Amino acid sequence: MTEPRILVVDDRISIREMLASFLGTLGYRVDVAPDGQSALDKFLVFRYQLIISDLQMPFVEGLSLLKQVKAIAAQTQVIILTGHATLDSAVEALRLGAYDYQFKPLDNMESFARLVDRALKHYALLTENERLVEELRQANAQLESQVAERTRELQIANESLLSLDRLKNDFISVVSHELRTPLAAVVLQTQMLTQDLRSMPPDKLGHAYTSLATNTRRLQIQIDNLLDFALIERGELELNFKPCSMNQIARDVVDLYEARAAEKHL
Repeated sequence: MTEPRILVVDDRISIREMLASFLGTLGYRVDVAPDGQSALDKFLVFRYQLIISDLQMPFVEGLSLLKQVKAIAAQTQVIILTGHATLDSAVEALRLGAYDYQFKPLDNMESFARLVDRALKHYALLTENERLVEELRQANAQLESQVAERTRELQIANESLLSLDRLKNDFISVVSHELRTPLAAVVLQTQMLTQDLRSMPPDKLGHAYTSLATNTRRLQIQIDNLLDFALIERGELELNFKPCSMNQIARDVVDLYEARAAEKHL
């Protein structure tokens, strides 16, 4: 990690050079500016971690510089120096976000060095906190996106289940009707055979047997369909592909619907 960069702002060249030399011996990179406007121009380029500024300067004075710096980068620390301290200026500097307010001349440079160190550590803490907050914001945004995506997937799955449930109900309704029709025919044919077996002409008897066989076959097909549907619902239906005769399939269809066609005179 590169050493912190500090900007010293004072209209007196002797103070600028003294502070720059002292901070340089502590391992900091130090730039200087003679007034607030020059300091602001430099800050827009380098974004210093710490600014040490005089209070009263030409062009842009210390409190105005402090206010503008904090508006651009709130984490940048500012120490105000003044040889004409007042309670009002001190309160205003701290209100605007100054890290500290020191009187000139600086008599205890060791104490000032500790102040600079604390200010830079505070900058590092704010910067790290800002980074963590941004990471948390991105993590929350990603989590919200994942939750939204999962919610959409669940909605689609739920709609699919509702659609399958409607298909199941429609299927059961159709199959129930299909079962009732051949079953009624079987019952009727059985009653006729029971009552009129001896007196029934051979051709009608053969027709009755054919009708019974056809309707019994229809019942068997519908029952097989119900069993297959139950297997589909449980996910247990296995498809077995094997050769088949198209002629036999055609005959089965004809046999299945021949009686119904006759009933409708088709």
